[in-house]
Order: sequence, then structure tokens, then C-alpha cells
Amino acid sequence: MHYDLAATRTRNLLNGNVRGLAHATRYNPYVMTKETVSDHSYWVCLYTFCLYEWMKETDPDLAEEIDFYKLMGLAVTHDLPEALTGDINRSIKKRDLTLENLWKDGEVALWEANVAAEHLPPSLVDWVCSAVYEKDSPEHTLMKLADDMSVASFMAEQSLMGNTYQCERVRKRLEPRFREKGVKLGTSPCSPIEEWCARRYIETADWLISVASSQRNAPTWLRLGP
Repeated sequence: MHYDLAATRTRNLLNGNVRGLAHATRYNPYVMTKETVSDHSYWVCLYTFCLYEWMKETDPDLAEEIDFYKLMGLAVTHDLPEALTGDINRSIKKRDLTLENLWKDGEVALWEANVAAEHLPPSLVDWVCSAVYEKDSPEHTLMKLADDMSVASFMAEQSLMGNTYQCERVRKRLEPRFREKGVKLGTSPCSPIEEWCARRYIETADWLISVASSQRNAPTWLRLGP
């Protein structure tokens, strides 16, 4: 490889548009602490890893159906286009199916152009396409559970910190959404992995109810910080 191109690739990886993930904030203004897309992506990776390890421990035969490399690749790359677009509120993306599909196509096209312009690994386009379009694989099902759990943990944290607005959202919107998804995912006919993930959705919904019903005093670790 020509030295100049190699140096350009290194520079773009270290300080190119992908670094936008560290500066793109998530959620609406009604939060007490900021979470960036890169923060969220880390939690998705960690939760994905933990869920896979628990599956290996409790149901090793089921875990054999998971391609671990694909699983973690999806977790790492699933929100890469948001380095360019920022986080788009879920209520906007999910308002209309046509709009949602147009947004997905636009995200992928924009990311593909950026990968070419910054000489990033071309496979990053394939990974993003898999995360956006190929939603029937067992790897995507497990990664999406981790993605949703990251949202649940952040919103629960807001509730425990005394954010009454988000506490209401947890009780009235987030918990029902998790419970509905668990029921839908676990309804026959479903795959064993879908059934396994469905139980985790229901467990998370139960936990969210307990958080929304608890006292609003934050635990010590939530009070730490600047």
C-alpha cells in the first residue's frame, strides 16, 4: 500500500467523521446527564457480550447457533451512520413506515459515501447494511435485545436520579413497549433464540416497573461525578 494512503487511512480513523459518535448526543433535552452515541455503543457491546456468555452458560446448545464474530460486529457497528446524522428521535423515525424506510436508505447511502471518502474498511458498509436490513438472524435478535436494554438502563438511571419526566415515560411508554415486544417475540411460531430473548424482555419490563415504583433517591454511584 502506498505510504500516503496508509497515513491518510490512519489519520481518518483517528480523527475522521467516525469520531462524531463521541459528540452525537442521544435522547431529548429532558435528561439530567448526557449520553453520546459512542457511550451507548459501548453499553450495547458489553450487554451483547454478557447476554452471549449467559446463553453459553445456561443453554450451550443454543449459543452454538450464534456466530460470535457476527454478533459483536453488529454490536460495534449498528449505529455508525449516526456519526454523520446524529441521533434521530425514535418517535420521529417510527412515526411512518415510509419515512422510516427512506431514512434507513439515506443513512446507508451517506455512510457508504463516507467510507469511500475516508478510505475506511469497505466491510463497514456491509456491517451497517446487516444491522439495518437483516433483522431475522439470531445475531441481530440478540444484539437488538442488548440495544434495547441499553435504553432501559439509561432511562431507569434517569428515574432514579429524580427525573420525574423520564420516570413517567418509563412507566407509560417504555415498560409497555418491552412487555409487548417480549410477548410478540415469544409467540409461537418462534425460534429458540427468539424465545430466550423474549424472556429477557419480560424480565426487563418487570424491572422497569420496580424502578418506576421505587423511591426517587439516587444510589451513591449515581451521585458521583463532576
